[in-house]
Amino acid sequence: SEKRDESYPLRSSDRSTFSCEECDQFHLHGRCARAPLEFSHHPLHWEHPFLVLQAGSGGSSCVLCQESGKNFIYRCPSCDFTLDFKCALLSHAQKFLEFKYNLHLDPLLFIEDHKDELKKFVCSSCEEPLLDSIYVCIDCRFYIHKKCAQLPTEINHPCHRLHPLKLESHYKSVFCKLCQAKHSGHFYCCPPCNLDIHIQCVWPHPIIENRTRHEHPFNLFWRQGSFICDACGSEGNNLCYICSICHLQVHKKCTSLPRIIKISRHNHFVFHKYLKQEAKIEKQECMICHHDVKMEYGCYCCFKDDCNYFVHVNCATEDTNLYYIVDSENPDELVEKPIESAITCVIEVNEHGDAMKIEHVSHEHCLVLGDMTEDDVDKHCDGCTLSILGSFYSCLQCNFFLHKSCADIPMKKHHWFDIHLLNLETNCIFQCDICLQQCCGFVYNCDECEFSFCLKCAMIPDTLDYLSHEHPLFWDSKYKGKCNACGLGVYDGYRCKSCKYAVHFECITLPNVVRHKCDKHFLKLTYRDESDYPEQHYCDICEERRDPNKWFYCCSICDTSVHRGCVLGKYPFIKAGKTYRYEGHSHPLTFVRKKYHYLECAICGEFCEDLALDMTNLGAIDPPSIEFDPTQDQIIDPIEDKSYGGQINSQQKVYEEHQKFIQEQINRQRQVDERNERKVKLIDELRADMRNCDQNPRRGGDEPTHSNCDHHANQCNENVVDDVDMDDSYDEDYDDSYNYSDLFMSRFLANKILKQSFVYLISIEQCEDEPKIHDEVRE
Repeated sequence: SEKRDESYPLRSSDRSTFSCEECDQFHLHGRCARAPLEFSHHPLHWEHPFLVLQAGSGGSSCVLCQESGKNFIYRCPSCDFTLDFKCALLSHAQKFLEFKYNLHLDPLLFIEDHKDELKKFVCSSCEEPLLDSIYVCIDCRFYIHKKCAQLPTEINHPCHRLHPLKLESHYKSVFCKLCQAKHSGHFYCCPPCNLDIHIQCVWPHPIIENRTRHEHPFNLFWRQGSFICDACGSEGNNLCYICSICHLQVHKKCTSLPRIIKISRHNHFVFHKYLKQEAKIEKQECMICHHDVKMEYGCYCCFKDDCNYFVHVNCATEDTNLYYIVDSENPDELVEKPIESAITCVIEVNEHGDAMKIEHVSHEHCLVLGDMTEDDVDKHCDGCTLSILGSFYSCLQCNFFLHKSCADIPMKKHHWFDIHLLNLETNCIFQCDICLQQCCGFVYNCDECEFSFCLKCAMIPDTLDYLSHEHPLFWDSKYKGKCNACGLGVYDGYRCKSCKYAVHFECITLPNVVRHKCDKHFLKLTYRDESDYPEQHYCDICEERRDPNKWFYCCSICDTSVHRGCVLGKYPFIKAGKTYRYEGHSHPLTFVRKKYHYLECAICGEFCEDLALDMTNLGAIDPPSIEFDPTQDQIIDPIEDKSYGGQINSQQKVYEEHQKFIQEQINRQRQVDERNERKVKLIDELRADMRNCDQNPRRGGDEPTHSNCDHHANQCNENVVDDVDMDDSYDEDYDDSYNYSDLFMSRFLANKILKQSFVYLISIEQCEDEPKIHDEVRE
């Protein structure tokens, strides 16, 4: 080691290094090793005498570069003043000079050459990166170029000859008249005329030449009024550039317009043209803002023969994250690569050209095309998780289904929400970043942006014809209003150009038809209730009022009307039966929905009222069948059968718990039967008393008056009500007019339900019987 000397000159040419001989993991440059242990009266901190070298902990940030020192810092022992190691050495090598700037209250310190240590910051005047010599105010974090600090305070400008322009500072965004954009920083202003010009626009370049954007140079030309830019078709003020050969006048920003770009709203490349010359000029509409495109001015258009796509220049280039520039000199970039389909092989084709038997990337077995039948009403697509409708592909070996439209999709896809190419992945559980719903099935992922799109959101276009409105709807990211579907505020969504109709993205992606246990038919999405009777504006699930002007689901056959939130639930796009690996459990879990009782959560202890995860993998063997004898009220369990073998002893505990559950259901059913028998007996006694009553009309008497009949009826009703209140959970299942046929039918259905519910608990394959069981119970 060498003795440190504070007067040792710090030379950039000193390339010697120092290393630790014991661990060989600690290294220092020669100039860093010779750095002083402390600075005395540092020019950036005159309040206290010393700055001491310390090991950085990452908690304090440098007052100059605002970075947290992870290795070494210089800190004041008396206060929290901290300098990064590089900034401290930089300031030690500089001679600081104070400078009084007219537009800043505190004096500025001059740094002649900061060696790009502060280039990540921008000048407070021109908003350009800090390079070369700068002035700094440590207390205010104010940085300014030397050339910007020396600007004149008053000038005469050719665009405004009436008054001189004075230099002012604006810390809020101000609209510049020349470039027509908002900036902050320093402006030359004329207060009487309300004129503001950003200092970057005051002295523009006289000539701009870029052969990759335009074949001729553009020359600066000052105008005394406004003009229409030939490149973008929008209005400009005073400052313009002209091409005398092509007879063009354009904005300064339009001199560098790219010739070819790829935007997220279109699948093909779009080309910039200053005018579209055709034999017959037709009226065109911008496919982003849906306003007219002026064909005599510049725009971006698609050159495909079968593609009539036009967009405004400002609409196409407004968001830099939604387009990229294509190199016109590289022919390889102009070649659009083909995209593979998710159907890997077509095995059979019918006479109409439809693929009848295919191999799909999402499934290991072959899929066969078929049409929906009555037995398929409870099936759901494994791609989008919506109900099966129309033609669909199914696996003959397992319960795997795909809509025909969900099967024939590309492996990679462009989406107008993202400029990158999306990759298809199957059998996933994820949250869609567009509709914000928890989903399972197919997903399109953007690896660069880490975005996930569910299948219904990935397939919806930015412009569409929707059944709820007579005019086309298009996506407007700037729209603010009210959603006509749910009544909530819209800050971006689909809207109509002709009227004030707007819909959320979440609302427009609602499924058109859904299934629910409240009705045996499909419930259809309805956009307005045409009924004028307020008594019908109620939800048949929650029994709360409905707004007739908001979207809801209904069945026209059964006259069932429900809120869309009530019918969809919290997780409408999670398919029951999908398996999920949970870190806290060794076995795979399966998504299940409530059938006849609420499952108790193993973590929080609360009951799962909607979607839950249940263990279905009980071992390496198939679960034995469970039989229930309704005549003896007992379970025939193969576990107790010695002939079944001892291979299921490891599952003894699980089956015992299931057997306990079934026995509890049997006991509850027996209590209900006994209670209903008492109810029937009371009703028979009441009928006998009424037959014996002299005032009974059936015996030829007059109208019944206040007599024993009323007394018996009231007494019987009280007994029946008291009997029913013994168990509130069965109030809705049995009414007071119970007869013997209903009693035996209830016993039969209850036994059947107990059997099927038990099989459901141990085998998820029975989950498709849920609507059928509910229909039988309701009937």
